[in-house]
Amino acid sequence: MVMAHHFVISGTWDMAPASAFFLNGYRGVLVFFVLSGFLVFRPFVAGPVGTGSYVVRRIARVMPAYVLALVGITLLSGERTFTDHPAQFLLLLQNYDPQLFQTFIPTSWTLVLEMTFYLVLPIVAMAFLPVVRGRLPRGLAMLLALGVVSLLVHVSPGAASAPGVGSQSLPGMLWAFVPGMAVALVTVERPDLAARLANGYVAIIGAALVSAGWMLGNTPVLFMTADVFLVLGISLLIPWLTRPRTTPESWPIRRLAWFGVVVSYPFYLWHMAVMHSVVGAGLVGPLAFAITFGLVVVIGVASYRLVERPAMRWAHTGSAPWRRRHAAADVPLPATSTGAPQITEPQLA
Repeated sequence: MVMAHHFVISGTWDMAPASAFFLNGYRGVLVFFVLSGFLVFRPFVAGPVGTGSYVVRRIARVMPAYVLALVGITLLSGERTFTDHPAQFLLLLQNYDPQLFQTFIPTSWTLVLEMTFYLVLPIVAMAFLPVVRGRLPRGLAMLLALGVVSLLVHVSPGAASAPGVGSQSLPGMLWAFVPGMAVALVTVERPDLAARLANGYVAIIGAALVSAGWMLGNTPVLFMTADVFLVLGISLLIPWLTRPRTTPESWPIRRLAWFGVVVSYPFYLWHMAVMHSVVGAGLVGPLAFAITFGLVVVIGVASYRLVERPAMRWAHTGSAPWRRRHAAADVPLPATSTGAPQITEPQLA
């Protein structure tokens, strides 16, 4: 959906008569944020999580594919933005430089938010979880307050004037992570409640909110209403999507899961550079879309097999001696008192 948005907004393919639907494909990044809030926060709620090993695994999951994309896209495009500013891009500081914000790999602004979220989450968890353990209403109220404050930062005039450090910084976008964090808290603290939410009626409400959020107009008021609807809808779908299943997944679901695990991250990093190269070769319309899609899938598979998977395996096994030597620096959180399974590390896709 994000790639479709870039095709429509660039004029490469208008995708009529569904151009309005695909124009809103940028809202796919909000799905990323909600899922990150759920998937990365849940192990902290279940606890304990060692901070040292957690940071190693997060870096191993994100940085190898990103560095490969920085180098590969430089070679593919001939653009010198990365080579002229290597430190800013390698340290994920490009959001904080107005000249670099949303340049070179324009989608990497969201990666800066993700990594910032990963780094501050252990601190937030250590401050938040001991206060709300066994007190779900208090925890949800605190998350709601955090989300409202973040949303106010997001829409404030000053934040909009400098998006990299305001509306599209972590403080200004944390509201999109919060609904996923709330679902994570519910699933661990009250698995019985999570099971009741994992029904078709709640999923229908979630799908309706997602649909409304996707298609509402883009005036300032409707724009934010749509985004809030979308993140709430995705969060309501999570219990149904993650419910225990008694039958094997269908072939389409298995293919989508394969795409999500293997291809989606490098696909996100590479698709705009490949699109520009395909368009530069004189191709437009559905043919350009199909060729871009196919090329980025090939790049994504290669990135996963050659770089990402080895890095993740090292983080899980090869880094064990390093993590043992630095175990004293780990700060584990208290285990949950709910009897939920003890998840010691975030599960890596």
